[in-house]
Amino acid sequence: MSESWSQEEDQLLYKIALSLKLDWKKVSNKFAKTTGRSVTPNFLKSRYKQIKPDFEHDQRKLTEEDDQLIMNVVEEYGEDWEMIFQKITTIDPIKLRNRYYSKIKAKMGNI
Repeated sequence: MSESWSQEEDQLLYKIALSLKLDWKKVSNKFAKTTGRSVTPNFLKSRYKQIKPDFEHDQRKLTEEDDQLIMNVVEEYGEDWEMIFQKITTIDPIKLRNRYYSKIKAKMGNI
């Protein structure tokens, strides 16, 4: 089934998955409405894992410099994660968002 997918469908899947915070049931519904193509949430999750970019920094610990970069971009765009993911491409989107909510948001409130 994945052989018949176009690059445009892959890009659409990636964009929808990020915008819906990887909620695969919602991703499946939106993908079906957008493309007319009905696919299971499990298939989309598997396809997403195949097409998501490899992040060279994924295995390293995030630094204070990474935190500062995240704070700067969040200050500029708010919590518009789709825009933030486009601006910070060196950190896995899930890792980036988790770092923000677990460490950075409290710091920003205390500034």
